[in-house]
Parts: sequence; structure tokens; C-alpha cells
Amino acid sequence: MDFYDAICHSMSTISSGGFSTRTESLGAFSNYSQVVVTIFMVLSGCNFSLLLLSLSWRSFAIFKNQEFKTFLLYILFISLGIGIVLVFARHLSFGTAFRQSFFGVISAFTTTGFFIGDYTAWPSFLWVMLFLLMFIGGCSGSTSGGVKIFRHLIFVNNSVLELKRIIHPNAVLPVKVNGKSISTSGVYKNVSFIFIYFLVFLAGAIVLLFTGTDFSTAIGASVATLSNVGTGVGLVGPGGSYVAFPLGAKWILMLLMILGRVELFSLITLLSRSFWRN
Repeated sequence: MDFYDAICHSMSTISSGGFSTRTESLGAFSNYSQVVVTIFMVLSGCNFSLLLLSLSWRSFAIFKNQEFKTFLLYILFISLGIGIVLVFARHLSFGTAFRQSFFGVISAFTTTGFFIGDYTAWPSFLWVMLFLLMFIGGCSGSTSGGVKIFRHLIFVNNSVLELKRIIHPNAVLPVKVNGKSISTSGVYKNVSFIFIYFLVFLAGAIVLLFTGTDFSTAIGASVATLSNVGTGVGLVGPGGSYVAFPLGAKWILMLLMILGRVELFSLITLLSRSFWRN
């Protein structure tokens, strides 16, 4: 990269913005540049407080954090699985397959939105996995969009415990993350956030369908803007753009981008009549 490209991509990587100076995104640059961006996308998807803590004598604490460990494990296992499939299904070399899989998974997971190739050309179930990762997003306290892994952990843990509560209705089974119990109200708030997040995504996709957008582009654009990924599937996939959308659809997409960056509960509260009366 020259100095200008390096500065632009550095800022776009750390902010999980995904903007590139090239239409081919990171695919226009060397393998070395792609590896460097991959490493810093991982760092940008981490909790910045944990990163600061890792610089002190308590650096070992970052590896005890459940959210951080889940983040790394998801990246490792999903990337390895996709890489193996690409080797046998697409007949790519090991180096190319795993470079593309790790870059694609990390870019989608951290909602950065860079790409080095057309992942929609992969077998369908592979890019569907990337599509689902866009909902989760990185760690809380990072620059990533999405629901965040912390809420994902609460949702999964509470779902597992609900099954146990059916079997043992009198048992006290608190939801725990990082060894600390989450209050019942905290669990309800985070689960409700996930539920509302998916409702907003579905509402956005349905409205886009009414504007004449095809199905794959509608769901791709809805999640791409709500999770602030940028690139999605359909016409907004790798190398695509939002130029072809009608004016009404662009207003919907702008609203989804704002909703994705503003806490949903805060905005809902701001729009409620009871808030202004109080």
C-alpha cells in the first residue's frame, strides 16, 4: 500500500467501517496487507477496556474473559470449518482457502465489511454462516456493530437454563457470565433487545420488499445497514452498491443505519409519549 491507502484502511479497520479506496476492497492488495488488516480487525472486535488491561501486569485477565474467549473460539472453529470446505469444494490451495475463510469470517463477525473475494460464490451454507455472524457482532466495548457477544452469551445461557428449570422448577439457576450472576431484569432486558433487533431487521427487509427489491438483496441490505456491516448479499454483496435502490428504500436504509448505531431502547424511549410527559 502507499501512504494514502495505508492511512485510509487503518482508520477504516479500527473503526470497523469497511470503507476502501478500491472497488475490490482488500482484494486489490497483497496477501501481507490482508493478513495485517485481519489481525487488526480482531483487535477492533475486542473490548477496548480489556485491551487496555492487557497492557498492564494483569494481562492474563483478558484470557479469563468469557466473551473474549467465545469471540476467539467462534473465529477459530468457523474459519477452520469454512477453510476445509473451500479446499475440497472449491479446490483452492490450503493457503488461499484459509486466508479467505479467516478474512471473511473476521470481517463479517466484527461487522467491518472488507472482502477479498466474492463469498456469495461459495457453497450457500458457507455464506449463510457469514450472514448469521453479522447479527452477532464483536465484543461489547468494541467498535463493532451487531447484537454483541455479551448479549448472545446471556441469551444462550438463559435458554439452556430454561430447559433445566422445566425439569427442576424449584431450582435456583441464575444466568452467569464471567462467573457473575446477571439479575433477572438484566436477562429480560438483553433478551428483549435481541428480540427487538430481529423484529427491526425483519421489518426493514419487508419494507424493502415492498419497494421492489428482490428477496436476497432485501435481507442482505437490512442486516448490512442495521448491523453497520456495509456489504451483505444480493446487490449489496462484495463489489455491489446501494445505487440501484429507489429513493424510498434509501430512506429506510438510512434509518436502519441510525438504529444500528443508536441503542434501540434509548431511541424507543425517546420516541415514546410517556417520556416527554415526564
